[in-house]
Amino acid sequence: METKILRLNDSIFIALPGKGTSGLVWQFKVDNEGIIEVSKVDYEDDVHEIDKNIPVGSSIPEVFKVIGKKKGNAKIHFEQRRPWEPSSTPIDTGDYEITVEE
Repeated sequence: METKILRLNDSIFIALPGKGTSGLVWQFKVDNEGIIEVSKVDYEDDVHEIDKNIPVGSSIPEVFKVIGKKKGNAKIHFEQRRPWEPSSTPIDTGDYEITVEE
């Protein structure tokens, strides 16, 4: 498990390896709601605008923005799977412990 520390109202980014053409996406669960806010950053159009040589559908990392909302600790559990197969075994997982300080 990777540990990250951030200050209240600051943010960090977590990049996880993508598998663009396979239909696999990263999904997440937060164990202590209210401490952090997690959202996926949609930047695929920007990547292709910057580098025209990257084919559409290529595997690019999936990036998540984590914002410290309240002092405390929270864990994020990521699972990579196809969204239409919610009961399948994840292809990959990742866990992060986030500490929010003042």
